[in-house]
Amino acid sequence: MSEIDAVSKQVRELEASGDWAELRRTLDQAASDHHADLRTLCVLALLCREVGEGERAYAIARSVLEREPEDPRVLSAAGSALSATGDPAGEAALRTASLLAPEEPYVRMAYGVHLTREGMVEDGTAELLAAASLDEGDPVVALELGIAYALGRRFGRARAALARAVQTDPNNPWSLTLLGLVELEDDDPEAAATDLAAAAEAGPADFEAHLLAALATGAAGWEEKAYQMLESARFVAEAGDADALEDAEDAINDGPESAAKHLADSVVPIALRTRLQARPW
Repeated sequence: MSEIDAVSKQVRELEASGDWAELRRTLDQAASDHHADLRTLCVLALLCREVGEGERAYAIARSVLEREPEDPRVLSAAGSALSATGDPAGEAALRTASLLAPEEPYVRMAYGVHLTREGMVEDGTAELLAAASLDEGDPVVALELGIAYALGRRFGRARAALARAVQTDPNNPWSLTLLGLVELEDDDPEAAATDLAAAAEAGPADFEAHLLAALATGAAGWEEKAYQMLESARFVAEAGDADALEDAEDAINDGPESAAKHLADSVVPIALRTRLQARPW
């Protein structure tokens, strides 16, 4: 295990235990220890974002760009961290990296992700198609291409791309959930029920995924599975989830048509919008 992998593992453990003071101290110490290694600093910036330390992520990424790096991957990683905050320097770094390294899949993907999340879906899709042509087997590229198509309401193409992502990485709950949501939009409720149930089982702590699975299996008429998924949703629910859980249970109790209507009217639009806008770093 590399040193930065060890830091990442330690930070994840501290996040799980809720020891935020030690987590922040660990991140700050790692940034100090690796101040001369711009690639490692970029990894730390993205790790900071993933654990909710946005200000630290921004400060680290900004310090990297201030050194005027020439490495396209460094520009892409730091640019991604900054662009998520709305800093225009992030987009400039991503665009520059794409021009410097048009044959680098990660660089093209990072710029494509930024463009799609900023509403420039057509341009972002073109970047992601370029990334996919350079690395056909990367599940993250396939996932992001599927997201781009879904943002453009091209659900058939989104489904095909997401299916490739799932085929390559079959136990990724995020990809499975997105595939299930897109299958619902593509009017294939049974495929959606299958994939959303698999997503809930692969991501046991995701309340929304369990709720989607319960309603989707209920809508498909799989009563026993629907109640099983409902109970697993109840197990991971927090106080603020009580109303959503009660509404879903009422809909499932009223039968498949009721579950399908509640799913389409009240749950899928929010879940799809939120998940399509999330960034992978």
